[in-house]
Amino acid sequence: AIAYSLSISSPLTEQTIRDNEGRITVQNQLTPAIPEDDPAELFLYVDANRYPCNAATLSCQASDIDRGAHQLRTELVSKSGKILASSGTVTVYLFRVIAVR
Repeated sequence: AIAYSLSISSPLTEQTIRDNEGRITVQNQLTPAIPEDDPAELFLYVDANRYPCNAATLSCQASDIDRGAHQLRTELVSKSGKILASSGTVTVYLFRVIAVR
């Protein structure tokens, strides 16, 4: 079995993200690369909610997230459902500006 190492490279822990649409974009690092003949899926967890990611680019995006503090982590999962790798948890703060009229 291959021992994968998965980590979140962006955003950094304790980072404030400013996005009025509530989008959080996450970039991951994975070693070694996923073999093309054995595809796996990458998922982003924002608090308890799961979002699909692009396993080829290791990029994830969640949208319509409420403002405030959020816990982010990613998981690489085989087609059979086995967790191959998990990143550490990163805490970020989402700031959404609301115009008051």
